[in-house]
Amino acid sequence: MAFKFGVKILIADDNADSRTLLTELLSQWRHEVTSAADGHEALERLAGKDAPHLLILDWMMPRIDGVELCRRLRNRDSGNPHYIILLTSRVGSEDAVTALEAGANDYMRKPCDFDELRARVQVGCRFLDLQTQLRNQERLQGVLQMAGAACHEMNQPLQIILTCSESLTANLSPQDPNYEVAVAIQDGVKRLGDVTSRMMNITSVRTREFLNGEKQIVDLTESPQSIPLSL
Repeated sequence: MAFKFGVKILIADDNADSRTLLTELLSQWRHEVTSAADGHEALERLAGKDAPHLLILDWMMPRIDGVELCRRLRNRDSGNPHYIILLTSRVGSEDAVTALEAGANDYMRKPCDFDELRARVQVGCRFLDLQTQLRNQERLQGVLQMAGAACHEMNQPLQIILTCSESLTANLSPQDPNYEVAVAIQDGVKRLGDVTSRMMNITSVRTREFLNGEKQIVDLTESPQSIPLSL
């Protein structure tokens, strides 16, 4: 059975047989899996640019165990969320508390029931997908706020140019060569004003292809109607 949300997963376990079994299972579920033999090696794998965000960690490992690895990951501010499932043969309820307080999102006892593991991994996939959507929304909101501020600053000089060009056309006859230039300036300023007004009123974004599909740009034709530029 494949998950709706496939992710990169890191398995950290000093038992080679456990790593192999988990890798085979998760690969069957259409996830991209990498593994580490201990917590120190896991930290090295997580230092890369495209590191996994869903982690399945054994509690008992040499050098850095699973609980300590949880603490280190939660204490460093990487800006990239991790969903951590901690595996252990410990059976005490106080151990579950220790794991969760260290920063684990979930806790499973070994040996794992595969259906239960699959369900818990799916929860992690959904969590990471929602986190990604939230970060993208926050990023987009920041961009829109900056664009709105820039457009606000542009509007005043655009108003000045429009007023000056309208003053010119009022004092020129239509036969004067400069009349058409002044009219062209007005048309250009009004078009810019339309764009800045649309950008300032964007509340949701749709994109369209640009440069033969090489890039995606904001489709301003899908943004709210602009307010005409005028004094």
